Amino acid sequence: GASYESSLGPISVRPQIAVDFYALNEDERTETGGGSSFDLTVDSRDSHLASASALVFFGRANKNALIQPEIWVGYRQNVSVEIADTTARFGSGNPFTLNGGDVEGGSPVVGLRIGAGNEYGYLALEAEAEKYDAYENYSISLRTGFKF
Repeated sequence: GASYESSLGPISVRPQIAVDFYALNEDERTETGGGSSFDLTVDSRDSHLASASALVFFGRANKNALIQPEIWVGYRQNVSVEIADTTARFGSGNPFTLNGGDVEGGSPVVGLRIGAGNEYGYLALEAEAEKYDAYENYSISLRTGFKF
């Protein structure tokens, strides 16, 4: 991705564009030890998701402050999607399939981060929401980093 940050008085503004690619290549696997009712075989599957986003972040311009709040708004578009169905069976029973779902399209994005940090590391609580036509995605994460 690419971004540029500038300050408007006490507020920092950072437009950002990014492309993300996620892939899953999973071989067939068998879980054993639970008996015929719990032994599970899952077929192999391959999936990928490529998305492009354009976001604008607003935060505190004073980067020396201990607490760093930040909000962002923008748009994320899933540009290439192939989500495989999951086919599995318990023991030697009949196979069943879980649909991979429809995650195509684009969505507005809003997010909030409250971070605290210094020259040795940081800790941040982050929340983000997306609303696509076929589904909604909400996430909350706790992030940390240490500098050595």
